[in-house]
Amino acid sequence: MKGDLEEIYLELKKRGFESDLSEKVSGWSVISLPEGYRDRVITIYQDEKLKISVLNPYDFIIMKLRRGTEQDIEDCLIYSMP
Repeated sequence: MKGDLEEIYLELKKRGFESDLSEKVSGWSVISLPEGYRDRVITIYQDEKLKISVLNPYDFIIMKLRRGTEQDIEDCLIYSMP
């Protein structure tokens, strides 16, 4: 499926989600996610051709801790604060 990445990026940004939709795949990582994470995703946008879902906040923090970069740890501290 093809789409306007800039439009998707702007929609995510408008909703408060930072994203990197670049084609620079070498900057991406593969992290094992907690079992059942697909059942807990939160759909933030859906139309007849596109559905965008994000991880449940708890699964997001677990994923960040598993990756474990300095930025990930900092993100976890920020996201876990009330």
